[in-house]
Amino acid sequence: MKHITAVYILSVVVIMSTVYSCGTQKKAAGHREQDKLEQAISQINNATQSIDAKYTIPVGSIKLKGQVRILEDSCIWLSAQFLGMEAGRALLTDNSAEVIYRLQRQYFRVEGQPWLSTVRNFANAIMLHKIILPDGKKAMLSDFISVKQEDGSWQLIRHESFGDIIYCIDSQLQLTESRCTVNGHEAVARYSVFEEGFPTHIAITAATDNLSTELVFNKIERNGKPDINFSVPDGYQSAPIDLLYKMLPLK
Repeated sequence: MKHITAVYILSVVVIMSTVYSCGTQKKAAGHREQDKLEQAISQINNATQSIDAKYTIPVGSIKLKGQVRILEDSCIWLSAQFLGMEAGRALLTDNSAEVIYRLQRQYFRVEGQPWLSTVRNFANAIMLHKIILPDGKKAMLSDFISVKQEDGSWQLIRHESFGDIIYCIDSQLQLTESRCTVNGHEAVARYSVFEEGFPTHIAITAATDNLSTELVFNKIERNGKPDINFSVPDGYQSAPIDLLYKMLPLK
């Protein structure tokens, strides 16, 4: 009887030890995955602080071409060409959005709107291939709800007062998709064709606004000091921003 009791106690100890060790291993594995994900976020965010690149966007049967220059901590500058000439340029900061439309010698300006910094940061996230919070803070894993998918990929989810932000990271810890939803309007950027870890093709869709396009980068210079030159030429007329909205290919 004592022998049976001893065997029974020993069996329970072995079983409990096995269960505990498995649990510890699972926790350790979970911590390792979280650590790798944290490192991936850091590497993604430290990879590119500025770009100066040529871009192409298909618009109907034509291709809109131009140049984009981004300083992560301050502004986005871009120009657009038509028939080989600059049709206009724009500058977006946290406080204002300015557009020069050369074809009609007009000038547009919006300032003091609370959504400007959100738009700039999400545009930064898309075009700089980063994970950026709305206030411009560098993201950490603890800022998100991290959800692992069946295929080994991850979703980083963050709920903000204005809407939701979701970043998708594949099983190789590569950022593959960014989503932002505001008042029922969702913008999605999917990355493909990478050059030294930086996406040169970005598919952008906003189904609610009937927008679907592809942004293609070439002649990319990263982490340089791009020249941000923006001044309104003499003789340009200030125009209401509503007129600019009507020019955009949105419904």
